[in-house]
Amino acid sequence: MAIRPIILESVPITRDVVMISNSGISFSASFIKSKELLTMLSVEFFMDDEDQYKLLFRFYDEEGLPNALALKKQGRGAVSNGRTTRAQSLFSKNRVLSSIQKLDNKSSKIFDIKFDKFNKYYFISLRPSFENFVLKTNSSSLPSNAIGIYRYLDKNGDVIYIGEGVIKERLQSTERKDWGIHKIEYSILNSKDESLKWESFYIGEHTNYFGLLPPFNRISGHSQTNK
Repeated sequence: MAIRPIILESVPITRDVVMISNSGISFSASFIKSKELLTMLSVEFFMDDEDQYKLLFRFYDEEGLPNALALKKQGRGAVSNGRTTRAQSLFSKNRVLSSIQKLDNKSSKIFDIKFDKFNKYYFISLRPSFENFVLKTNSSSLPSNAIGIYRYLDKNGDVIYIGEGVIKERLQSTERKDWGIHKIEYSILNSKDESLKWESFYIGEHTNYFGLLPPFNRISGHSQTNK
């Protein structure tokens, strides 16, 4: 018997978070109210050149500013405190955001808001979401020394392995030649610790959802401790 958890999509949000949806980016009512941002009319987003997973933003009390997106009340209620902005142009310029936008699980698209007191920016830390991909037939285009997390998909689109390390080097292992790898999805990270953390996260997520590890993570000699 194959069972999966019931994903509750309508759980109320009562903390300071950003929510990414198919159409845009929303800010929770608790955040807007507690930070006294009800009169703000637009928001501008920034990326950190040293951390592609850090999304920063700043609010303005006027509209029509270059690069700023208009804020609208979230929902139909005239007294709604939540705010949202259409962000298709932002998604098209940011591969990480675009990847998160396409996730099915709503809870995976909610991020706690933090504040950079020194630079006066709010920010969220996005999760690496295997936003890069290449077909096995074109794997020579993989960056040679890039480290991070990766997963292999077969021709049916099913995940058959989740791992971490030097992405191209691991793929070229002789033992993986006959795994039926069709596609490699990956995220490039800055450290071994980050790679291990997110590998463990995604293996756990897969196990919780499907009730078992990906096929080649289950094979002796290819477990989490022997990648």
